[in-house]
Amino acid sequence: MGIDIRSSRVQPAIAMASNNPHDALFKRVFSDVTNAAGEFCSVLPSALVKAMDFKSLELRPGSFVDETLRERHTDLLYSVQLREREAFLYLLFEHQSTVDGLMPYRLLGYICRVWENWLRDHPDARRLPAVIPVVLHHSETGWTAATRLLDLIDLDGESLQAARAYVPDFQFCVDDLSHASDEELYGRAMTAVSRLVLWALRTARGGRFSADALTLWAQAFRELGEAENGREGLEAILRYIAYVRNDEHANIIDAILAEDVGENVQEAYVTLAERLIEEGRKAGLQQGLREGVQQGVQQGLREGVQQGLREGVQQGLREGISDTLTSLLRLRFGALDVAAESRIAKATVDELRRWTERTLVAERIDDVFRR
Repeated sequence: MGIDIRSSRVQPAIAMASNNPHDALFKRVFSDVTNAAGEFCSVLPSALVKAMDFKSLELRPGSFVDETLRERHTDLLYSVQLREREAFLYLLFEHQSTVDGLMPYRLLGYICRVWENWLRDHPDARRLPAVIPVVLHHSETGWTAATRLLDLIDLDGESLQAARAYVPDFQFCVDDLSHASDEELYGRAMTAVSRLVLWALRTARGGRFSADALTLWAQAFRELGEAENGREGLEAILRYIAYVRNDEHANIIDAILAEDVGENVQEAYVTLAERLIEEGRKAGLQQGLREGVQQGVQQGLREGVQQGLREGVQQGLREGISDTLTSLLRLRFGALDVAAESRIAKATVDELRRWTERTLVAERIDDVFRR
């Protein structure tokens, strides 16, 4: 009953609901069951995939992660028919730079919570539905810890063999993006947005990238740009890249966008740049108002409040536009040299606005700062 989900159609994604950009992108894309199906079909054993009816795949509400671990783990739960029986697929995103050595133990707790919720709705049940865990991971080292609960039990080999019938055990599937090549990620039977998200998550951690892969990912961007409802996915990925990128990452993106990615991708890129400018202005205004009011209250004078508001707004606007300009320049042209950073630091608000507008159309960074 497995299905081929490498489709050009992209379902509308849910709004980003997390302050963590990795979590937000993960949930935005994989809350769409079409994208989630591609992930499961790519990493689970083929015999298990064939036994599942992915047309029945449904996102279930709630999170089962410990409150104290929500900075490290993000999860999504899906129900699916497995040979006409209800089962669950549990996708956990482990996004820290270090590996959680107790992951099998964490997952056991999460799985038990899934069962507890299910039993509240099925109080007369005498059997439990299968819960199949998949961990999506990206880090600098890759996954180096145990993937089986039995490996965490502190017994010598002979004692463990004697006791294994009496201790809990299960194994989880790890999708380790850290060690996935560009060709492997691009070749997965997934939607274009899913493959690009996995690539972006991997590359954000300093993942491997070769010049030979430029054509592959330019093609993936072009596929997404031509997909139904693909514009939202494009903006989500480009926004994520702009948020988490480093200089090397920015150079990679610039190189890809310099390929033949199509008009839709270029338009999405320009739209996002304009939106970042507007967000920077609004953020600057809000920060200026807060700083101005605070300064005025401290002075205790009405004149002080008014002056603080004016100065705060001006300072906030300048900082907001300066940050936006710096982000756009790095996104377009890579790392900035000392001279460029110095000019931005000394510029007036009018100069910053003029340079920001030029960034959207400039061929070279020198064109931005021309007199």
